[in-house]
Amino acid sequence: MKRNLCYLTLIFGLLGLIGTHVSAADMPSKRVLSTEIGNGGDLVQCHPDGWLFAYPFYNGWYMLDYAEFIADPGTYYRKETFIEVLQGIRQKLESHSLQLLKHFDQFVAQIPFLMVVTPADFDTGSISRQWLKVRRNTVIHDEGEIHISPSCRLGDNEQKIRRHQIVVREPKYSIEGKLVEVVYKYDERLLTRLYNKPLQLSMLIVHEWLWDYFYREESGKLRATNRVLHQENRFPKNLLDKNPEWL
Repeated sequence: MKRNLCYLTLIFGLLGLIGTHVSAADMPSKRVLSTEIGNGGDLVQCHPDGWLFAYPFYNGWYMLDYAEFIADPGTYYRKETFIEVLQGIRQKLESHSLQLLKHFDQFVAQIPFLMVVTPADFDTGSISRQWLKVRRNTVIHDEGEIHISPSCRLGDNEQKIRRHQIVVREPKYSIEGKLVEVVYKYDERLLTRLYNKPLQLSMLIVHEWLWDYFYREESGKLRATNRVLHQENRFPKNLLDKNPEWL
């Protein structure tokens, strides 16, 4: 199969997508899985509020993965469209692991608001993924320790930020402990704030995909991995070592 976006055509749109398995709470494990109920992606609202000399200076809506890291914006993909950013991610995965690329393509193919068009024989994998629109998600405190620009904080408390839960991820497992289904509840109102921000939208998509590979207490490592995947000429080597027992 030719591995490029010719067989994964993405068109922006808004569609609604309205599956017995073992819940995350019933999963036998010695560790708390990152895939248990209560994980998801966070949007951060940033504006100056008098922090005229804050660095980095953020004004608007950003993925937490992006906003917490002090970096030259030029180190990230400088692409004009979401598809171009996504293609950059796919090219990195293809260069390092065809298995990761396959899993990523299967994940992306099941996101309804991207309207992914695939061939009739395209293999979407054994994990069923449902994306459900909600009016508002309950904020889940799974972000761990963060370090973020003053322009994104509430007052002087570095851990208190203007954070909004854009996605909540709810997985289900088979009796054997394999991940068989994931329900993603997304706030459509918040999602629209990223439609004109290709890098931020790609970071959201990759963030949700990466939760398949990380434990709950590794949220900081997940965000760091996401940042590196979106930076030019870099690849997170730790991702190659990930082989979760639930996949």
